[in-house]
Amino acid sequence: MSETYSDQSRGKFNINATNSSWMAEFDSNLAEHDNNLPHLKLLSEIGSVQYAASEKQIVAVIFKGVLYNRSDLARANHLFDKNDWSDVEFLLNLYLATGSNIIGQLRGIYNILIWDANQKRLFCSRDPLGFEPLFYGIVQSKYVFSNSIATLLQYPGLNREINRPALADYLSRRWPLYDETYYLAIKRVMVGHYILIQDNLLENHQYWDPSPPGTPDDTMSEADFEEFEDYLEQAVERCLRFGKSGIFLSGGLDSVSIAAVASDLCRKNNFPDPLALSLVFPDPGINEEDIQKRVASGLGIEQILIPFDEAVGEMGLISGTLSFTGNFPQPIQNPWRIAYNNLAQRGVDKDCEVILTGIGGDDWLTVNPGYIADLIKNLDVSGSFNFINALRRSFNAPTIPVIRYMLWTIGLRPIIASSGRKTFNRLMPSQFYNYRFKRISRVKATPEWIAPDPQLRQQLDLRTNQTIDELLKRPEPSGPYGFYKHDARSTTFSHPMLTLELEEDFEAGKLLGIKLLHPFWDADLIQYLCRIPPRLLLKGGHDKGIVRQTIARRFPNIGFDRQKKVIAGSFIKNTLILEGMEAFKRIGGLQYLIKFGIIQNINDNFIEKLLIDKDLNENHRVWELLTLEAWLRSHG
Repeated sequence: MSETYSDQSRGKFNINATNSSWMAEFDSNLAEHDNNLPHLKLLSEIGSVQYAASEKQIVAVIFKGVLYNRSDLARANHLFDKNDWSDVEFLLNLYLATGSNIIGQLRGIYNILIWDANQKRLFCSRDPLGFEPLFYGIVQSKYVFSNSIATLLQYPGLNREINRPALADYLSRRWPLYDETYYLAIKRVMVGHYILIQDNLLENHQYWDPSPPGTPDDTMSEADFEEFEDYLEQAVERCLRFGKSGIFLSGGLDSVSIAAVASDLCRKNNFPDPLALSLVFPDPGINEEDIQKRVASGLGIEQILIPFDEAVGEMGLISGTLSFTGNFPQPIQNPWRIAYNNLAQRGVDKDCEVILTGIGGDDWLTVNPGYIADLIKNLDVSGSFNFINALRRSFNAPTIPVIRYMLWTIGLRPIIASSGRKTFNRLMPSQFYNYRFKRISRVKATPEWIAPDPQLRQQLDLRTNQTIDELLKRPEPSGPYGFYKHDARSTTFSHPMLTLELEEDFEAGKLLGIKLLHPFWDADLIQYLCRIPPRLLLKGGHDKGIVRQTIARRFPNIGFDRQKKVIAGSFIKNTLILEGMEAFKRIGGLQYLIKFGIIQNINDNFIEKLLIDKDLNENHRVWELLTLEAWLRSHG
C-alpha cells in the first residue's frame, strides 16, 4: 500500500473536536478594501474550533475537526512539522508553503476556512465525504459559517424563512439543487467540494472525485487485493482512535467484516475490545439473532441484544420518530433512527465513545447492475451470464424476473436507447430535444396533490425544467464502463440523500455525545474500491466477493460463503400499515404542510390509499409526509 495517507503518528482523537458547534463570520465588503485579518472572525469560543493567523503573510485559517494525515502532509510537502503546533497552525504553515492545493490533500473529519488577503479570496471546505457538515448564510455583505443549521439560525438578521420549493421537491422525489437546505437563506458546502469567495462572487469547485476517468483500472489483478485489507484496516483504525468502540452488528457481511477488523486491531493496539450492539427484529424474514450471537462469540467480544420493539419504545416506530424529529435540523431520513439511537445509548452506558457501522458496504462493495449493459455491448456473453448468476446467488429474487430485468430492462434497452439518442441528436437536435423534454416533463411532473399554491407550483416547474435541461445535456455512456459508471453512486456521492444521511448521523452523535462512523465511507478506501474492476468485485461468483470469502473463512460454520442479502422492505411496509394511520390521526392531520401550501388538504382516505398500495415507494410517502409535518411544527 502507498505511504500516502497512512499516517498513524497522532494520538487519540478528541470527540469534542467534531461534536461541538461553531460559527464564523466573513465580511466580503471590507475585505475588498482592507487587508485587516479580523474580517474572518471566529464567533465561537476557542476550544474545539481552532484559529490561526499570520500577519506577515496576511492569511487566516479556521479549522474544526481532526486531521488523519498530518505527518504524511508534512513529508509530502517538505514541511518541517513543529511538535508544539496545533493542527490549525500546521495547516496555516502548510498553506503558506504550498497554496490552495492543500484542500485536496487533507484527510480527516473537518471544516476548514482559509482567508488569503493578498489574493483577496476565501476558501471553505469540509472533509471529502462530509462527516462534518458545513453550512453558510449571507446577511448583507457578511458570510456566516457553521457546522450546525441551528447555530447559524442564531445569527442576527439571518432569514429563517422555510424553503417551500425544497420541501415540495422532497415530496416529489426531486433534488434540483444539491447545495440547498430547507431554509431559504442557508446553503451547504457540498461534499467533495469547496467554495471560493472572491470579488464578491461565490463559486463551487469539486476537489475530490472517487472515480475519475480511467477507473475502474483493468490492470488490477487478484494479487492487488492485499491492499484492500490495508485500506480497510486504516479506515477502521481511524475510527477506533476516538476511544472505546461499539459496533452496530447485524448478521450481514458489511458489519461483520467491520467487527472482525475492529476486534483484531483493538487487541493489536491494546485498545478495549469493541462492544457488539445488535437489534433483534421480530420478523423471521430479517431476524439475524443467531448469526449475531455466533459472530460476537467467535470474536470473543461482549454483546448487547435488544428486541426491536423495546428499542423503539411504547409509542412505536412512527409516532416515536415524530416526537423525536424536532431535535434535528432536517426531517429524519433514516426510518430506524430512534431504534438505533436507543441501542447506541446502551453503548454510551458502557462508556463507548465511538460506534462503527457497516453502512457503505452496499454502496462500494457491490457491482452496479448497469454493468450488464457494458457486457452486452461488448458481446461478452459469458461475462453477462456469470454476472446474472452472481446476483442470483446473492439476492433472494425469482429467477425469470431477474433474468428479464437484467437482460432487457437495464441491459439491451439502455443500449438501444443510447444509440437512438445519438442518432436523433445528430439528425434533428432541436426537434429531438423538444420531444425528450416534453416526455421527461410528464415523468417528473409534480403530483397533483403537491403545491396547490400556483406561485409555488410555478417555482417548482422552473426548477424541474432546469433539471431536465441539465439531464438532456448529459453525455451518453461511453468507454468500457460507460453504463456501469453512468448512474453509479460513485459518480453521485454528493447527492443530497447521501449527504442528509451523514448530517443526520452527525446530529445524532451530538445528542448522544459520541461519534457515529462508517469505515466503508473512508475516502481513501473508496478511491481504492472504485479502481477495482467489477469482475474482481464478483470474486467467487458472488456479490461482495472481496469480503465474503475472508469472512467465510473466519466463520466457517455460519454460511457467509452463500449468504443472501436480507431485505427489510416487507417489514417497513407492514410497520407503515400498522402504525401509519394511527400516527396520522394522533398528530391531527397534516396541518402545517397544508398551511404552508406544500400539499392540498389530505384526508384519511388519501393516507389509507397510500398505505394499501402494492408499491413500497407509495407506502413510504406516508413516512415522508408525517416526518415532514412533525419537523415543520417544530421549525416552521
